[in-house]
Amino acid sequence: MNQVNDCDELDCVLKKSGRKLVVVALSSKRCGYCKLTTPYLESLIQHMPDVVFIKADVSESQELLEKFKCTGLPAFHFFHNNNRVYFFQGANTEFLGKKIQELRRLCN
Repeated sequence: MNQVNDCDELDCVLKKSGRKLVVVALSSKRCGYCKLTTPYLESLIQHMPDVVFIKADVSESQELLEKFKCTGLPAFHFFHNNNRVYFFQGANTEFLGKKIQELRRLCN
C-alpha cells in the first residue's frame, strides 16, 4: 500500500493513477479500529491490482487532517480521475469491500 505523508505526495499519486479507482485510507497509529481494518485492506490489495490503495496517517500530518476534515477514524475517501467520488467512515469491512467492488465496476 502506498504511504503518503502530505498533500503534495497525495496529489502526485492521484494524478499518476489516471482512470483507476483510488482508495485513500486515513488512519492513526493510536486508532484501534484502524488496526483492525489494515489486514483487510492488505488482502484487498492482493485481489484488486487495478485499484490504487493509499494509506495516510493523519496523526503524523496536520495538513492531511485538515484537507479531509477528518472527524473520525478510520476514514476512506474514494477518487476517480482525481475527483472524490465517495466517502466512508468506520470499520465495517463488509460494507467497505462491497463499496470498493461497486465503485471499481463503475470506474472500469
